Amino acid sequence: MGRHRFDLHYIIYVTPTTKGIEMRDIIIEFSGWVRMTPKNTKFLCIHKDDKPDIDGEHWLALDHEQRSDYILEDIIATQRDCDDGDYTFIDVFEDDSP
Repeated sequence: MGRHRFDLHYIIYVTPTTKGIEMRDIIIEFSGWVRMTPKNTKFLCIHKDDKPDIDGEHWLALDHEQRSDYILEDIIATQRDCDDGDYTFIDVFEDDSP
């Protein structure tokens, strides 16, 4: 089985829980990629059509329209367990919105 590249770009919002101190959220924005063996990549169906959860091999066999019915089961596990990967951008900053 070949390995496939999934590009990732998302933002994580971290809300502090310090009691008695009003704090703003920390925003972590990053972009990068990971390479996963398809068999080790899990996808969940986002519709209630009684479609089963599938692995990456089954996801690759779907056409483009069918793939849009699925999302990665756990992006953090995907990054942690990847065969290869790299970050092209990481930024950490305080949320300054009111």
